Amino acid sequence: MAGRGQEYEFDGPDGRVSLLDLFAGRRQLIVYRAFFEPGVHGWPDHACPGCSMIADHIGHLAHLNARDTTLVFASPAPQADLERLKARMGWQMPWYTITDGFDADFGVDEWHGTNAFIRDGSRVFRTYFIQQPRRRGAGHDVELPRHDGPGAPGGLGGLAGGLPADRALRVVGLARLVPRAHAVAVVW
Repeated sequence: MAGRGQEYEFDGPDGRVSLLDLFAGRRQLIVYRAFFEPGVHGWPDHACPGCSMIADHIGHLAHLNARDTTLVFASPAPQADLERLKARMGWQMPWYTITDGFDADFGVDEWHGTNAFIRDGSRVFRTYFIQQPRRRGAGHDVELPRHDGPGAPGGLGGLAGGLPADRALRVVGLARLVPRAHAVAVVW
């Protein structure tokens, strides 16, 4: 894991927030960089079709939240456009506006991707990244990455909530974002 020194900021429905604020008090954060911005086909009425398909399959976030994990979407689009799109599509996930170099610094400025972070107090570490432009076979589940793999410091435990390392979260209603080689078994 590598710590990031820069203070990243996002606009949200309630104003400006930091990367640390996106955790919403939880230990883990998953940020999905969705393409909804000027230049994307269908703007400003539609997001990227693949990103929209993923958004359509986000289940109730209480299951992740109960495991000390927050999931957010992020795009450069202004909040007014994000809120309009979410309302029209019936999406409930938190969606923030990228205001700085977050997407370029974390490898999601040219293609969608998922970054996972863990925090230790006020220190934030990136623990996982996946970007699959040619993803095959999107389904309706996701097996989220484990945060105790090779090189992870001891004491951080398995997944959120201290689940054993041989288990992973399965959130019904999400597209398969993580290949099996990078995930672990299903919890329920």
